[in-house]
Amino acid sequence: MDIFKKKIKSEIWNLLDHLRQAGGRPLLVGGWVRDHLRGIDSHDEDIEVYGLNPEALKQSVEKAGQVFAVGVSFGVLKVRLGPGWTVDVSLPRRESIQGPRGLIFTPDPNMTPQEAASRRDFTINAMAYDPFTGDLLDFFGGQDDLREGILRHVGPAFAEDPLRVLRGMQFAARWEFRMAPETVEFCAGLREYYNTIAGQRVWGEWQKLLLKGRKPSAGLTILEQTGWRGLYPVLERLAAVPLLALPGKKAEPETQTAWEHTLAAMDAAVEICKRDKLEDGEREIILLSTLCHEFGQVQQILSGRPSLASGHRLAEMAEDQTEKFLQSIDCPHNLSKKALPLVNEYMRHRLEGHKRPDAAKVRHLAVRLAPASIIQWERLVEICARSGDNRRRKRPALAWLKLALELGCAGQPVAPLLLGRHLLEAGLKPGKRFRVLLDEAYAAQLDGLFDTEEGAKEWLFEAVPPDPPQPEEEALTDSILSDAEAN
Repeated sequence: MDIFKKKIKSEIWNLLDHLRQAGGRPLLVGGWVRDHLRGIDSHDEDIEVYGLNPEALKQSVEKAGQVFAVGVSFGVLKVRLGPGWTVDVSLPRRESIQGPRGLIFTPDPNMTPQEAASRRDFTINAMAYDPFTGDLLDFFGGQDDLREGILRHVGPAFAEDPLRVLRGMQFAARWEFRMAPETVEFCAGLREYYNTIAGQRVWGEWQKLLLKGRKPSAGLTILEQTGWRGLYPVLERLAAVPLLALPGKKAEPETQTAWEHTLAAMDAAVEICKRDKLEDGEREIILLSTLCHEFGQVQQILSGRPSLASGHRLAEMAEDQTEKFLQSIDCPHNLSKKALPLVNEYMRHRLEGHKRPDAAKVRHLAVRLAPASIIQWERLVEICARSGDNRRRKRPALAWLKLALELGCAGQPVAPLLLGRHLLEAGLKPGKRFRVLLDEAYAAQLDGLFDTEEGAKEWLFEAVPPDPPQPEEEALTDSILSDAEAN
């Protein structure tokens, strides 16, 4: 296995030497081995050390780099070997579930490499490489499963961390792997332990599916096969609605239900994100909103309201169902606040009957979408069109985007022209009426009643004409004029 040696950086060799000199046996494990066997350069160096206690481990590691004692008592250290480069160094450990608070870890430096490997999740992650002997330690057929594209659990210890089911989901999405039948059955038996997983860990696996998934449908299929889809009721409901029931959809051999349509949409989203060279943050928003895009329609159909006529009601249902799902996967607020309006409005072009949009509708749409944008919305509409039956209409909302670009509201809503200072200049006193006037002025601006600052001032003059003179003021004015004439 000399192919590994030339992949080890000098800083890693230095660390390995210090660990060996201290009496330990350091092995490179997990993703680093797996990725190099797949021909992929990995920067995910994990080192597992046998034969050292936690304190001896820390002392030897400190000779090679700056140590962040993330979990000395757990036998886990992070070592900084360079700017932005940290390596995990750990002792073999045992894991067990501790009720709703999650996992406890107990280091055991006297474990054998085979026993430690037996406690890992999948066979493809249970391999280790000894850099000093050149041996690849593969006790459970990881190489064969890697070649065949199979996710197979190593053994009973898989159940010690139910998060591993979701890890299998994102692995399948990233590499287009399938899950071994016995592992599917084993994972199905872990459903009852889902609530023992910390929300942050749940989101970590969903995020990897969104950011790294090459074929998200493969990962979501794992949820279906293992029964874990049922842990997310809104996903389960997608499978209960035939595609024919969705407005404007026609069933195809590969997409018979709203669930299958969503799987196809997720794969289409990856291709479009790749085409448009989107950065991670943008891709995350697009795939998240794609996953949720049919929630509102499905709920509307199941509640007996399949009509597109009530756009407001559809948006309400979409927001409610999407918000519940995003909370269930512990999605961060900064993402959900962008995904929600995209899902709420994704049918807007269809609700308008595919008519060419006017400027007012486009400007109002930009406001409803914020902090998401019309650029993101049009991309979502394209994804949903490409994954459905209407593939000839590649970009059904392109006219909206073009007009938004002309109007300057494709990336964000137009800025209000009438501001508080204008109200003060007009002699108005601050109060509740201020907010009402500013909102009315902005709505008028979006409707196209004015598009300049001067136009905004004229609108204000018409909306709030100057107060008529009071009787006392009129009498005083008459007196002043009379005195002036007499002089």
